[in-house]
Amino acid sequence: MWKFRKEIVADFLLFLYRDIGLFWEIVLSKRNDITSLQKNKELAKFIKEHRIIYNTTNAITIGEKSNSIEENTFYYTDTGPNVIGGLVKHLRNSIMHCRFEVSGVGQKSEIYFEDYWRKKQTMAGKIDKTLLKDFMGVLHRAA
Repeated sequence: MWKFRKEIVADFLLFLYRDIGLFWEIVLSKRNDITSLQKNKELAKFIKEHRIIYNTTNAITIGEKSNSIEENTFYYTDTGPNVIGGLVKHLRNSIMHCRFEVSGVGQKSEIYFEDYWRKKQTMAGKIDKTLLKDFMGVLHRAA
């Protein structure tokens, strides 16, 4: 699924791997408070202000929605101790298994993510590149 595009390779791939993938493995998987909307008020405010839509659902619904996802929207199965923790875990899986695609150029780019488990789609979502960086910044500041 991952499409090679020279302009995203170095800095952005490093961000995806380090600031999402490794951050999940080393920090977020052990610290549920960081992804809790009740405990992390900055996170709750950010998601509301930027209208990030997250829907926990089943694999059938995800498969039906995967071709018509609007920007800054995610559909995923519940896998974490809280809804945002589950979302970031799916992002991590998508990145580590190269199940993402970047479209657009520069700051106007958006990323489509998907995750699978046992041949069932467990996450599909799309987010603006800059918004993704800002979202992860909120989580990093809380760590």
